[in-house]
Amino acid sequence: MDIDGALSCLYQMHTVVMDIDGALSCLYQMHTVVMDIDRALSCLYQTHTVVMDIDRALSCLYQMHTVVMDIDRALSCMYQMHTVVMDIDGALSCLYQMHTVVMDIDGALSCLYQMHTVVLDIDGALSCLYQMHTVVMDIDGALSCLYQMHTVVIDIDGALSCLYQMHTVVMDIDGALSCLYQMHTVVLDIDWALSCLYQMHTVVMEIDGALSCLYQMHTVVMDIDGALSCLYQMHTVAMDIDGTLSCMYQMHTVVMDIDGALCCLYQMHTVVMDIDGALSCLYQMHTVVMDIDGALSCLYQMDTVVMDIDGALSCLYQMHTVVMDIDGALS
Repeated sequence: MDIDGALSCLYQMHTVVMDIDGALSCLYQMHTVVMDIDRALSCLYQTHTVVMDIDRALSCLYQMHTVVMDIDRALSCMYQMHTVVMDIDGALSCLYQMHTVVMDIDGALSCLYQMHTVVLDIDGALSCLYQMHTVVMDIDGALSCLYQMHTVVIDIDGALSCLYQMHTVVMDIDGALSCLYQMHTVVLDIDWALSCLYQMHTVVMEIDGALSCLYQMHTVVMDIDGALSCLYQMHTVAMDIDGTLSCMYQMHTVVMDIDGALCCLYQMHTVVMDIDGALSCLYQMHTVVMDIDGALSCLYQMDTVVMDIDGALSCLYQMHTVVMDIDGALS
């Protein structure tokens, strides 16, 4: 780290190898964070690779994240590419997600491009979910064009169920209210104080006679060119696959004050999964408080992972506390 200078580089590399009941579970995480605070470029690069062999079936989770942000400048570009490949009980479940977000805050163009491809092979039946989203917004301008195209093709037990949804929304902001409802409700008040995006999704699927219920509730409140930008996301996913309950609960709260003092990121994750009748409970709680262009940048991360795989308890507890005083004395 070069404090009171240009470059603040945080490099963390973790490798955890566990042999639980003769089955190899290898967790490899490599993090590289390069930040240029009070300069132009703040680049966060994280690559994660997790390979787990649970019940002698390979479950490979690969995630690669690249975040490049130019705070108090024109371009804030976030690029995220996720690839998740899981082999659960000898059946291949491949999840591929690629996200690209380019934002020009306090400028003209805010372009959000998201492309999702999900291919799931559950019990030898192919379930292919393809979603492609393109959002182009001209903040402080006239045209806000939201284009969403959804294509869902599901082959459950050899029966084809094709759901195609295509949405095109063109909004003329500089007016008071623009409301988009799809099972979605979007309320945008641009050039005013409050921009509130509320999305609530409920998906109930019956796969192989077992109920898989996906419930997601999102609430986004943004005050662009104002003080507070508050992003609140709460996800609850409960799936019953092959009569086994897999319950994933994630709750995210992000509060950001761009061009202001406080940038507070709070994330709390709780994942509880019951795979093959064995309880695997993953609990992660993260708290990140950053004061960009200010004095204190405090990163607090506390991780607790408790897994019960094949009746054997493997408890991984990691607690990290990083306190940085950028442009100050203490690191």
